[in-house]
Amino acid sequence: MKKRFPYKSKKGVLVQAMLVLLLFIFMTGCGKINNISEATLIGYDASPFEKTMINYFDDMSNDEVANLSYGWKEGWIGDDTPNPEVLTSNEKAMTFVVSVNLAFDGETETNRMIFYMIHNTKENTLSVRGGAFDEDGDIYPMSLNEARDEIEMIFDEYN
Repeated sequence: MKKRFPYKSKKGVLVQAMLVLLLFIFMTGCGKINNISEATLIGYDASPFEKTMINYFDDMSNDEVANLSYGWKEGWIGDDTPNPEVLTSNEKAMTFVVSVNLAFDGETETNRMIFYMIHNTKENTLSVRGGAFDEDGDIYPMSLNEARDEIEMIFDEYN
């Protein structure tokens, strides 16, 4: 005599399928929320912060630009960083760094623009907290207002 496995009811299969679907939606949704590359600057939501900044720097490139790179660093890097105690439980300190190597007259100069950002992981938004400009090793801090003005100038045109 063969043993048969009891078939699940159609209702049980449907419930399990719905649970799997909900779990999938939840997991993909949570992954996007914490994706810093897709975060938008508060007040400028036409495109992600990172994409807007890269479009700006790509347009500013000329024959002297030997290399352009960018990236996110967790935390605030450098000596004159904002106080991380201002962060709430759903906020992370992030630093966006754009490095530009300029080549002219047979010499290379490395410049970096550093922006201290707060990433609201719940809303996937960014706000500016300050910055710095590194001109071939000489670092010039930017106040909160200077950093905001610099970014607003870029975003008013490119976002």
